[in-house]
Amino acid sequence: MALAAEPEYARQIGDVGEQARLQVIRRIAGQNTAVAEVVAGRLERLRRELAGPAPTPLEALLVDRICMNHLLLHRVEMIAAQNEGQLSIRQADYGQRTIDRAQKRYLSAIKALAEIRRLPLPPSVQINLGAQQVNVA
Repeated sequence: MALAAEPEYARQIGDVGEQARLQVIRRIAGQNTAVAEVVAGRLERLRRELAGPAPTPLEALLVDRICMNHLLLHRVEMIAAQNEGQLSIRQADYGQRTIDRAQKRYLSAIKALAEIRRLPLPPSVQINLGAQQVNVA
């Protein structure tokens, strides 16, 4: 198989979360590659700050969800700001409900990450077998 020879390419095209993130960044930046690079860089810094030095797989998933929701929330806020004063009351209300739902998802992901981090870690057990010491997590 050709993808076996290109594992990095296979990883990139198989990462649907990354593909979705890139699509949203393209929607925000339009044809402006500088804006796309700045947004992507800022999002990556946010991801690193939230993830910390050694995130668990669950923490990493939640951090990715927070970052995507962060991006989507700001995108719908930008759309609302760009269209302010040009929409009917019904359209403006729909836009505000869209923002509210995006913010709810964003805050829900943040709360989930905080809850996961408050969970107690599994106890670490130290066993001495003769002269050998074994740590079991």
